[in-house]
Amino acid sequence: MKKNILAWVTVAMLTAVPFASAKDKLPNIQTNTSNITNNAFINNVATAAMGMGVKEPLSISETQTNGKRALLVAGSNSTTCRINISEGNAPKMMGISCK
Repeated sequence: MKKNILAWVTVAMLTAVPFASAKDKLPNIQTNTSNITNNAFINNVATAAMGMGVKEPLSISETQTNGKRALLVAGSNSTTCRINISEGNAPKMMGISCK
């Protein structure tokens, strides 16, 4: 009985390892023409866009509409995301809209 439990636990752990390491993968950003230099923030934006359906490799640009800053994230498919960001040196995501 103990051997069966140990075998199942071992199989479960070995199965989970690829999923844990895949989560740590950085997004493939081909171009980033935005003025944002915080790589962690850009990676978070890219990951959010990928979660909404944008496929790698990604292209990130910055725009302003009606005085509001936004990042545009496009990829290898037709899905694009507009991510509104706050002003200042430490921007924050204020919303995301994808089509």
